[in-house]
Amino acid sequence: MSLAKIGSDLKKPDAFVVIRPEQALDILRELPIGSLHGVGKKSQEMLASRGIYTVEDFWALSREEVVGLFGKYGHTLYGLARGEDSRDIVMNRPVKSVSRETTLSVDIYTRERVLAAARSLLAKVLEDVEAEGVRPKTMILKIKYSDFTQRSKRRKTSGDVNWHRLLEELVDAFDYSAGVRLVGVGFSDFAPPTQDEGSQPRYEQLSFSWESAKIDKL
Repeated sequence: MSLAKIGSDLKKPDAFVVIRPEQALDILRELPIGSLHGVGKKSQEMLASRGIYTVEDFWALSREEVVGLFGKYGHTLYGLARGEDSRDIVMNRPVKSVSRETTLSVDIYTRERVLAAARSLLAKVLEDVEAEGVRPKTMILKIKYSDFTQRSKRRKTSGDVNWHRLLEELVDAFDYSAGVRLVGVGFSDFAPPTQDEGSQPRYEQLSFSWESAKIDKL
């Protein structure tokens, strides 16, 4: 699955590359380390401090070293760097969550600035929800503080709800004196489509995760 994703990325937006098993290592070796699934900006910075910029550089690390850096996911990442991916390809998965987050360029300390960031995220998440054709019942607000401590609060609803008002209530439930570096807004616990939305179930084509959707910074 990872090689398929890399192959599609190599010729975006209008084509793709077929990567045969015997070609995997030759193609992988020159790719930036960020091409591997699960290696985000922070991980790239950490690896760069060790002189690791490409997948080939990453090969110098033993499996034990990779697990030491990435925890249990290190086992998977060690294999991905060598073209090995045993994860199942799951088609037509029902939507379980839709979310957006933004990592701020500077820490913020006030409710008003956190609310402004959260409102911007909410607008985009509501667009995602509409595109997916689902009706959320639970809203989630995630906050990561300057010391990387992470907190989240959720509110389950029934019937019609004013999501903007509910977002303000969730924002009011946090303390921001420690400084905030990341804000995330999401939905989960989706109700089935109503009859007028069609008899066919809707499925996700894109999975919006907390780490995959970075938007404008304050």
